[in-house]
Amino acid sequence: MAISKQAKATRVLTLYQRLMNGETVYKSTFCMEFEVEPRTFDRYIENIRMFLSESFSWLELIYDKKSKGYRLKNLTLKPEMGLGGCFILAKLLLSSRTLRTDDQAALVEILLSQLRPEMRDRARSVLLHTPELPSCLTKASVKLVEDLLYSIDCSHRITLYFNGTQRSIECVPYSVEFHGQAAYLVAWDLASGRAILYPLDDIQSYVTAREPYLLSFRERETLQLLVANLCNQEPDHYQTYIYRKEEQPKNDDI
Repeated sequence: MAISKQAKATRVLTLYQRLMNGETVYKSTFCMEFEVEPRTFDRYIENIRMFLSESFSWLELIYDKKSKGYRLKNLTLKPEMGLGGCFILAKLLLSSRTLRTDDQAALVEILLSQLRPEMRDRARSVLLHTPELPSCLTKASVKLVEDLLYSIDCSHRITLYFNGTQRSIECVPYSVEFHGQAAYLVAWDLASGRAILYPLDDIQSYVTAREPYLLSFRERETLQLLVANLCNQEPDHYQTYIYRKEEQPKNDDI
C-alpha cells in the first residue's frame, strides 16, 4: 500500500524528534509501530543524515552497535565560538549605537562566556580597543525589546507612555526595527488608523490590554510597506510625534 506524502513526513519528523530528545531508536520497533518496511526506515535515516549534512550541523546520526539502535552523536556538545567570531559580533554590538552602554557590556560578557576559559582574558583585552559609547546616550534597553517582541508574538494591544509627556498612545505593535543609530517600534496606531514609527528611546513604559488585536490584511500590508521603505528613507519622513506635541494655550484676547 502506497504511503501518502503527509504520512511519510509525519513519520520522518517523529523519528527526528525522538532522536533529538536523546532517544535510541530501534529499527524493528519503529517499523512495527508505524507499519513500514525496513527499507523505508533506512530511507528515513538517510533523509535525516542528509538534512544534518546540508545544514552543517555538528550532530551525527550513528548506529550504536552496543545498543543495536540509532542515536544522535554530539547531542550534548556545546558549539564553540572562536575569538574572531566573538570579536566581530562584539564590534557590531558596540558600533550599532542602538543599545544602552550597560546593555552592550552585558551582551559582550555573554559572548565572552561562549569562549573557552583560556581564551576569555585574551578576547577581553582585544575588545578594549573597541570605542565605547558616550555615557550620555540613552538608547533602547534589551528588556524593553524583549517585552515588545513578546507582545508582538501574542498580538497584544498596548498603551505606550513616553518620556517627558503625559500623553499615551494605544497601538498594536508589529515589529522592532533598527535604522541608522536608532531603534523603532513599528505599530498600528488605533486612534489615527495608520502605521507609525515610535523611537524606542522615547518610550518610558507600556501597558498590555487583556484582549488581543488581530491586524487585518490591509493593516498588515500597510505596516509591511512602512518597514520596507524604512531602509530607503529617512526615519523622520515616517515618524509621527503626536505624543510630543503640547496643546497650544488658548488666548482669549485674540
